This record gives sequence, structure tokens and C-alpha cells, in this order.
Amino acid sequence: MFQNVLKGRNTLVQLFSAATLVFAFFAFSSTEINAQSAANGIGNPYAAKADQGFGIEARDLGTWTKAEAEQALSTWLVANLPGLDTAPLSKRYQALYYKMILNDLTYDIAVEVSLIENFQKAKTELPNSGSLSMNQMRSVYINTVENILP
Repeated sequence: MFQNVLKGRNTLVQLFSAATLVFAFFAFSSTEINAQSAANGIGNPYAAKADQGFGIEARDLGTWTKAEAEQALSTWLVANLPGLDTAPLSKRYQALYYKMILNDLTYDIAVEVSLIENFQKAKTELPNSGSLSMNQMRSVYINTVENILP
């Protein structure tokens, strides 16, 4: 009789161990799925900064691929680099903005994040940019996300 009790106890321990493993598997699996869906086209951590600080609409992460952005911005730069020294301030801002975004892409920073992060930074680094208005900067951003990037 004592052996039957031990057999039953071992069975319970085995069942409990199996149930624990199954629970752990499902817990980790759902966490990974949630993390992947959060990184693919859902939200942008810089949206509040864009909306409140700059008055522009941040695009969701995953809107563009790195390759799409590199191709589009590089094409624009090649076409517009000649004569850039005498170009209007807004065009020089746009060129620097695109160069900064392309630089970020070499570090695998998301296109959508780089668009926001470099929005103000490009003006700060552009020589003699004091007369560049927020409306001109917004116009460059809007043109970029609606016309330049595919």
C-alpha cells in the first residue's frame, strides 16, 4: 500500500512539472508575440514630441523600410546637390535634414524616429538658419513624408 501512495505522489509531481513547463512556454510565447507586434507598424515613441513640440504628425514605426528611405533620400540629394550653396535656406535645411536621417539609418535607427529627432537638430546645425521658420520646417517634413518617401 505504501508503494501505491509513492507511485501516486510521483505521478502528481510529474503532472505538476509538466503543467509548469506548459505554462512557462505559453507565458514566454505571448510576450514575444506582443513585443513583435509593438515593433511592427504600431505607434511611434516620439509622437508626443512631434505633436506637442513641433506640430507635425509622427508616422507609425514600420511605415518605411530602411532601404526605401535610403533610396528616396539619396535620389533627392543627388538631384539637388548642384547649386545648393546658393539655394534658398529651406532647401539647404532639407538637404542637411536628409543627410542627418541617412546617417541615422547607418546605425539602424528607425526612419520614423529619425524624421522627428532631426527635425529641430538640422536647423540647429545649419549655418545662418535664424530666419528659417517653423512653417518652412513643417513644409519640408510634410513634403518628405507625403511626396519624397514612398
